[in-house]
Amino acid sequence: MEDAGDGRNDSSKGKKASPWQRVKWTDTMVRLLITAVSYISEEAATEYMGGSRRRLLNLQKKGKWKSVSKVMAERGHFVSPQQCEDKFNDLNKRYKRLNEILGRGTSCEVVENPALLDVMDHISEKAKEEVRKILSSKHLHYEEMCSYHNGNRLHLPPDPELQRSLRIALMPGEDHDDSDMKRHLHDDNDDAEQEAEYDDHDGSEENQAIDHRAYGFPGSSMKRAKQCQSHEDFNFGSPLPDFNRTFNFQSENAGGDGNLVPPEGTKTNMLQKQWANHKNLQLEERRLHIQAEKLELEKERFKWERFCQKKDRELEMMKMEIERMKLENKRMALELRQKEIGMDNN
Repeated sequence: MEDAGDGRNDSSKGKKASPWQRVKWTDTMVRLLITAVSYISEEAATEYMGGSRRRLLNLQKKGKWKSVSKVMAERGHFVSPQQCEDKFNDLNKRYKRLNEILGRGTSCEVVENPALLDVMDHISEKAKEEVRKILSSKHLHYEEMCSYHNGNRLHLPPDPELQRSLRIALMPGEDHDDSDMKRHLHDDNDDAEQEAEYDDHDGSEENQAIDHRAYGFPGSSMKRAKQCQSHEDFNFGSPLPDFNRTFNFQSENAGGDGNLVPPEGTKTNMLQKQWANHKNLQLEERRLHIQAEKLELEKERFKWERFCQKKDRELEMMKMEIERMKLENKRMALELRQKEIGMDNN
């Protein structure tokens, strides 16, 4: 990791500096970020399907981005929770926009071979320019995001050590950094307002969406920081259903007591049914997508066969024309030979 700013470790201010500084994202850091988020999504799905409602509520309350920031710091990448969230949201936005314009199957092919975009007549030039702009991004990581959304490890190699660190970070007792972080936020609040703008003329997304949030919090007040901590979206961009609305409602009814959990039984069955319906819809959507691709391939095969038949007929006609010209040349050569013999006799 490279610091893209001047840091905030000025001891003359007499304040304890914040550990969060502007960050220059590398490929290794981005892959680690996506892998960590994928493990948290898997953990949430496992806890939900296993009926461990208390731990799932703790996961939502604690927030995945603080846990991601913590495990990245263990690997030597000191990135704030807000920076992790901003970076992942940016990656997710580009992934979804590509799929929206091209379709999921076509997007993979275009990412592998951008030249295919030039022969797609059904896409407008404006959309093509937008796709080219997305493809030119330094940190696209489409394959990794595809593995994340599809819930596989094809482009996200297993990292058991990272998975263990995340499980430890998500434990209820691993919340001891809150007071220090809030104290840093309070001490640096005035300085953050003065240093809200940075020199970002290089145009790369290495410093994207950081400005006054570059030190891990979106800005100007303690109230905003608390809102971010209490509304962590542990399911953003994930194929898991949106549990946040249900959990927020349950937390309000519990009177702020995080130890209270909703009753088992009807509520659990309803959530499990919702999960099953969601997965069925995903499978049906995938099946329809495969059928549409199959139909498109059949159409292309039919067009190709017609094209080949047409070219075969043209080739046969050219062969016949060549044979006719050969016979004509032989006939003319024979006539010329006969004339030469007649002249010799005379």
